[in-house]
Amino acid sequence: MADKFFIATCEKKVSKHPVKDGASFILPIKAATQQEAKNAIREQVEQLDPSFEGSGKGYSDWFKGPLLEKVTEEQYNVEVLAIETAETSTDELNEEQLNAPTNYPQLADDGFYNSKDDDVIESSFIYSSTDELMQAAKVFILNVGPHQWAFGFRYKNGDFDQHEKMNQDRLVDTKEDAIDSAINRLEGFLDMRDEFGVEDQERPFLAAVLEHDFYRAFLEPSELLVEAISKHPDIKNALAEHADFYEVVESHFASVWPLDEPATLVIEHLMSMAEICIIYDLEAFTAIMKGYRPMELSEATKQSMDRIEDVIDKPAANDASLQQQCWKAALPVTDDFHVVLAIKDCGDEGWLTAFEGNLKQDRVFGDADDFGDEFSATRKEAIKFAAGQATNALYNYDTTLSLAKVFMKSPYIQNFEDNCMQLGVEESESQTEIEYPTILEAIVERLNKRVTTPNQPEIDNCYEIVSQFITEDTNLEVLANSIIELKVCKSMFVEDDAQALVERCENIELGKVDYPVVLDAIRERLENEKHTVTPERAYTQMSKIITETTDTAGLGEAIKALKNPVIIWHSTESVNLVMKFTSDKKAQPEQKQEDKKEVVNNEPESTGESKEVTTEDSTSKSDDDGSTSGSDDIGDDSVVPSDVVSKEAANDPISIPSIELDENNPNMRIWNAAFKTDLDYTKQNGDRLSINSQYRQMKATAIFGARGKGWGVIVNREWIEEGMPIFVNGAHIGVNESIHNIEIDLWYIDPETGERHTISSVYGETERWYWSYNYARLIKNTDIRKKSLTDATGKALSMLGICGDVYMGEYDDERIFNRSQATKATTNEIKTMEFDAKTAQLVLDKAKSYTDKFKTAPSLAEIKRLQKLAETSLAAFPTTDKESTDKKAKALSRIAEQADEAIEQFNLDKAQANDK
Repeated sequence: MADKFFIATCEKKVSKHPVKDGASFILPIKAATQQEAKNAIREQVEQLDPSFEGSGKGYSDWFKGPLLEKVTEEQYNVEVLAIETAETSTDELNEEQLNAPTNYPQLADDGFYNSKDDDVIESSFIYSSTDELMQAAKVFILNVGPHQWAFGFRYKNGDFDQHEKMNQDRLVDTKEDAIDSAINRLEGFLDMRDEFGVEDQERPFLAAVLEHDFYRAFLEPSELLVEAISKHPDIKNALAEHADFYEVVESHFASVWPLDEPATLVIEHLMSMAEICIIYDLEAFTAIMKGYRPMELSEATKQSMDRIEDVIDKPAANDASLQQQCWKAALPVTDDFHVVLAIKDCGDEGWLTAFEGNLKQDRVFGDADDFGDEFSATRKEAIKFAAGQATNALYNYDTTLSLAKVFMKSPYIQNFEDNCMQLGVEESESQTEIEYPTILEAIVERLNKRVTTPNQPEIDNCYEIVSQFITEDTNLEVLANSIIELKVCKSMFVEDDAQALVERCENIELGKVDYPVVLDAIRERLENEKHTVTPERAYTQMSKIITETTDTAGLGEAIKALKNPVIIWHSTESVNLVMKFTSDKKAQPEQKQEDKKEVVNNEPESTGESKEVTTEDSTSKSDDDGSTSGSDDIGDDSVVPSDVVSKEAANDPISIPSIELDENNPNMRIWNAAFKTDLDYTKQNGDRLSINSQYRQMKATAIFGARGKGWGVIVNREWIEEGMPIFVNGAHIGVNESIHNIEIDLWYIDPETGERHTISSVYGETERWYWSYNYARLIKNTDIRKKSLTDATGKALSMLGICGDVYMGEYDDERIFNRSQATKATTNEIKTMEFDAKTAQLVLDKAKSYTDKFKTAPSLAEIKRLQKLAETSLAAFPTTDKESTDKKAKALSRIAEQADEAIEQFNLDKAQANDK
């Protein structure tokens, strides 16, 4: 076979190659096939790059590709001559290698490397993290010189702490060997500890550490990607079509994805794809990655942010983790006092924080398990915010201010990162129960008829789409058979088709037919039509709209004359059709005499409860009892004149105003569904009522479904607007007032029609820099993106009527809000009292379990130990008032008395035994 000619491009993996210059090799190569050319070029690069010498690495460890470009023989010869006549690149590479950074960590005075060094790479595992017991283990490595990696491990179980630090005796040549050595040392120690015996309490923890995969934390995102796709059901087809599939995809990933960003969601997306051959193409791979990459700001915004960040030397907040996790660290202030900081990653919303202070074993303020409701934009800002809260608490706790000063002068951010332990998120052991197993079996059977074997995400997706339309009227057996007999699977993947499929399998049994003329007209019109909607179903839908004032005869004739029968069951068009034959005059039900309220001097009869005042033309339903309130007849004695409201005395019972909602108008369906607001989820913010953002999202989820599935927002753009210069003492400090702006589109899926709708161009804003006259200092909002997004989302949801009563002024009277808050406070106080009572009883029972063992204790030391345990258990006894404080003191005194009696009895028994 004749040789072919290529130009090979070999790009470095900058994150892994020892020389971080991003340079590439571009070399000519000739071979009979592309595979032979790639193999030859790999060997050539390993010889040209001196970094490979003695490293134990291969081409694929430090280089991408190679990428081949087919050329003519003349072009190949030109490249060969150019290389031969030019200076060899080997000398340049040697020079770069010699000039590589040499600022490696140095040994400390104690002969060990600092395990808290910024460059330490570690893999940790936390089994338990409570005030009483910390069970955790970690392995760590550190590059301390050219081809020199130190390693060590740490194992902590309560008071036992085995810390094998890094020194000159624990050095290997490569990073991989260091990881292996650290993990092997830890496993060897655990085997020895298990062999010589451990307490029963430690055995589950020791076994969990031995089973934990410490290697995974050391993998790069690209390695995790390759590992994942190697397990994909379609990987055999991909490798059969492209022998270099792994290398090319890894190269695509390195060129598209940021090296310091986690790729969890990307991997999940790729694993949910039925076929992965498409990602061999760079353009297709880039398109898939685009939706998961962090949003890129405009150049103008970046320059503005950089200029402001230079003032305080602090990076801008633009990162958000996608997995909710928690980190805690205990930071010593003195020998007896330490502060615990905790941060929790809440995804797009930001980071929550908690803190506490401990004097020896006693917590004196805060609670590291009680996270607040203030979000920070980044991990670093969250640590600073938690530290700030702890500092304020230290000021209040220690009047000398010495503890607060020591803590604030310490490098608490670095100390937190060095000492923090990551807490895993508990996963529910129970699996979701399948509501319709026969439908799931039918979906699996139909998907198995395809050429490619279905994967689990495909099955779950089909089941979720189909099952959401199943009602109590659905004939499950007929639906299952229909799914199995589907010619194409589209009806299980597209929501509109899935809805039509389910609707065809519903049992419609008509009871009493109120409008037979309409039913007969629908049957006549659909007699020769091939539609999935049956006449009975169409009638059932339309009968909900027809009222007593509808001309059913005229409506029937109009139905028969329809050119397009879809209008009969189309949600909007059917309403318009019925309204054409419905009179505006509303039927006035005769009011019973006993239901009328006696009116004296134009005022209603006084009752013990606050009643809703109904104004003219009211047709809305009361939220409390569902009855129709009001009447159109002004002469009706039951209607209170509108001027009575203005004459109401200030100390009269307050009536919460009620905005009338038109329940009969289908266009108000979504508006009415979430109009009312529970005041428990609001708070007074200056002169306005602020609604909890999470509550608003819950209301939207109740109507449309989960965010991202039934509704969501799309960020179109964001920008910073510069304001007036900020002056302090008459001098410009180099910073201007600025406002962060955001523009979003809110989309939602109509729960009845399944149609997707969008509310476009909704804006939100947050002050980024401003001068606080209360604190006399410059304030920077560190979570502006979250606040602006929350602001815009709230505005968009309000356009759909969500919490509309607040925006329309139903609670402007502050007495209404104050009474609601008073009720809420009373409820919380009752819950607190009940919790304290339950806690007190549990604590006393625990203490009693120790004192009951006094009589059977085998030694004086055991009695004293039991006494200590009983007294320690009372530390959790709630002391909210004098009565509870006295009760705790009495309990402690009783423990001491019982211990003294037990000691006296023990000594007496011992003396009697000696006499015998």
